[in-house]
Amino acid sequence: MLRNRDYFVEELRRALARRGCPQDEIEYSIEVCRKRRYLDDFKLARDIAHRLDFKKHYGPARIEAELRKRFAADAAINRAVRGLKPESETVVYAVADLRRKGVLTPSQIGRRLAARGFSEEAIRSALDELVRD
Repeated sequence: MLRNRDYFVEELRRALARRGCPQDEIEYSIEVCRKRRYLDDFKLARDIAHRLDFKKHYGPARIEAELRKRFAADAAINRAVRGLKPESETVVYAVADLRRKGVLTPSQIGRRLAARGFSEEAIRSALDELVRD
C-alpha cells in the first residue's frame, strides 16, 4: 500500500482493518513502518499543507479540513497549518487565480474564497483591495 502513496498512521490503520488484517498485525506493521521512517504524520501533513497552499491557493480552514479528511493527527495538523505563509498573502494569489479562470464579480470571488477556506477578514480585505483597483 505504501508503494502507491503516503499514508497517515490512522489512515493506514483503517485501510488495513478494512482489508481484514488482525489488529495485532496492524499495530506491528505500523510500528515497523514508523521505525523505518515510512510513516511520518508531521512530514506528510506539512507536505500536503504546502501543496494545497502554494499550488491550489487554499486557505487554512480548507487545508485543515483536507488533512482531517485523511485522518491526520491533531498535532500534525496544527504544526502544518502554523507553518504556512500568512493568509493575507495566500488570498492575493487565490484572487489572481480566480480572475485568470474568469471569475470576475466581487460576489463570485467572495464565495469562491470562502469555499477555499479563507477567513471573513481575509476575504473582506481582498475584496476591498479588488474594489479599489
